[in-house]
Amino acid sequence: MYPFNPATPIPKIQFAFKKTASNSGEDAEKLAAIKAATKHSWSGYAAKAMGHDEVKPVSGEFANPFNAWGCNSD
Repeated sequence: MYPFNPATPIPKIQFAFKKTASNSGEDAEKLAAIKAATKHSWSGYAAKAMGHDEVKPVSGEFANPFNAWGCNSD
């Protein structure tokens, strides 16, 4: 009917990052690089393949391997 033993806590799997008083700026640089890469890929997709599944990186053409369920701008 009901369990006899109390539930055990689930262990944390997230990495325990060290807390520092001063930030060397590495996080901001990484974030800026990720943001620039994301904007670059999105602008390429928006210009060449909007509404399709993917843009081919070499030819710049689009493809629909997932039944054309790509992003729509609407």
